[in-house]
Amino acid sequence: MPLPTPHTNWLTLVWLCIPLLATTEPGVVRMNMARAQDSLALHGRSTPSVRLINDLPRKPAYHVNASIGMPGQMVSLILDTGSSDLWMFAPIMRSALPDRATGICDLSSSTYREVSKEPFDISYVDGTHVTGTYMQDTLAFGDSIMLSNLTMAIVDKMGQGHTGGMGIMGIASNAGEAAVEEGARAYPNFMDLMVEQKLIASKTYSLDLGGRGAQPGSILFGGYDTSRMEGNLSFLSLQPLAGRTAYFAVPWTSFTLTDNDGTRAVGAGSELNLTAEFDSGTSMTYVPVSLFVQLITYFNAHSCHGATCLVSCDVAN
Repeated sequence: MPLPTPHTNWLTLVWLCIPLLATTEPGVVRMNMARAQDSLALHGRSTPSVRLINDLPRKPAYHVNASIGMPGQMVSLILDTGSSDLWMFAPIMRSALPDRATGICDLSSSTYREVSKEPFDISYVDGTHVTGTYMQDTLAFGDSIMLSNLTMAIVDKMGQGHTGGMGIMGIASNAGEAAVEEGARAYPNFMDLMVEQKLIASKTYSLDLGGRGAQPGSILFGGYDTSRMEGNLSFLSLQPLAGRTAYFAVPWTSFTLTDNDGTRAVGAGSELNLTAEFDSGTSMTYVPVSLFVQLITYFNAHSCHGATCLVSCDVAN
């Protein structure tokens, strides 16, 4: 099984959506993001749009609304930089999913075709495990982006875990595909086809989350926007996970929490020698047990059940 949802991530708990797609220049595609107050307001739009939402009520994750096939069927897909496969649920899964599940595709597309008899089988670190079959179809975001003959999977069985009724859109390297983990050759995934079909010039993207009360954030495929930056870019060498550099894993050397008076409150004597991965597929940060104990002690956490604890609402201030 691949290891798509890993040790830590670069995202904060914010509410985001993508109202419109815009192409900035040849070879670069921007998806603008604005803060959404209602993460379930996915329907009834008068113009084609794509939303990226941190869906806290069901499961912390950023997701997009995409159109699959011809005629297009709208599905919600968790946008995951920590995995490489794109999949959605088959209609047979409807009874096993939440009532408002938005990741179901009914396979009535005229451009749908099954491409492999080999089963699709993937597990995630949060415990989610799904199986299904590989397929090819078109994928579109509004009227601005359309990929043809994209290899995806249709899931008809789900073990433990959940995705809030949404599919998953993995945008990591194809070296992290579930098929590669099983010994098969990699297939051209979403990022590969974005380049092959000349929508972007390189298999790169940048994620700007914006901020509370600040300008909207954005995802830029094929480059980065210097107007959304302060200071200079820093470069980190990717570290292998499970023997492969398929994911955005980097060295994690320290963790420090400092009080307003400048006192180092958490992290003293706790230098780290770990590998951590930037992953938009989760809003969680995974830390060593010793550091976790320091954090819950500092914040006076209580009522702990496993790795979940409660803290006073004053902590937010």
